[in-house]
Amino acid sequence: MGLRKISAIARPIDPRFSTNRIIASITIVLVAGDFLRRLLLGSGLLASAWSACGLGLAVAIAWALCREIDPDRDQSAFVAAGIALVGALLWGTPNLAMLFWTLLAVRVVNRTTGLRATVFDSLAILSLATWLAFRLWWPIGAITAVAFALDGWLDGPHNRHRVFAFLMLAVTLGAGFLGEADLSASGPSLASGAIALLLCLVFVPDVFAAGEMRSLADDTKERLSTKRVRAGQMLVLLIGLGVVFWAGAAGLVLQWPLWSAVLGSSAFLLINSVID
Repeated sequence: MGLRKISAIARPIDPRFSTNRIIASITIVLVAGDFLRRLLLGSGLLASAWSACGLGLAVAIAWALCREIDPDRDQSAFVAAGIALVGALLWGTPNLAMLFWTLLAVRVVNRTTGLRATVFDSLAILSLATWLAFRLWWPIGAITAVAFALDGWLDGPHNRHRVFAFLMLAVTLGAGFLGEADLSASGPSLASGAIALLLCLVFVPDVFAAGEMRSLADDTKERLSTKRVRAGQMLVLLIGLGVVFWAGAAGLVLQWPLWSAVLGSSAFLLINSVID
């Protein structure tokens, strides 16, 4: 497949699966609806299009991220999408670049495609993480180093990523001294930190529920590695907690689709437990 020569972690929306068709349809409807709503409210054409696309992407990323941390339950991702939609309507577009970086980092760790990241994947993540570390939040470099290190030591280790982990540590040092660190502007708060911790505690049962995986990797059709899926879950919590403890309430808003994925997975597991 031509795509796989470039990227091993890309997961295109395959229309053969009903869940993919549903989320694609939902996203298109949301973008179109929000675009028309903003036009009727008096926003300009470009501003309306930009905001509407941001809303659609926020919902789609929440869905995709929930599929990564809860691969055995397709429906939980739609719960996450609904929560993300509410957040986007209340607080506007989150930081899409940071969310996209989160999604890629998790895919490197959990290998839902079953394939090791290509050189292009590794360089793309390193480049995006470097830009974010210097422009937004220097710990992104350290967290990316953790993601690379996990991929370099877990089941079927990717040796190249051990080297990339050290490269990202060097980036972290540089960003710590020279970066702009805009994320720190709002400052931490006890209340937002408590909310983030509560969200993490709610997600703990999902981590333990990730026993023997039933889901198969997209390309290899082998069962997903439980260790890798759990490592991806913990990486998401690390990112979410880190941002909130650093930036407070602004961190919750910036990463609302991430917390939507966490809540969607937790809520669906709870519903299943009650029904069963």
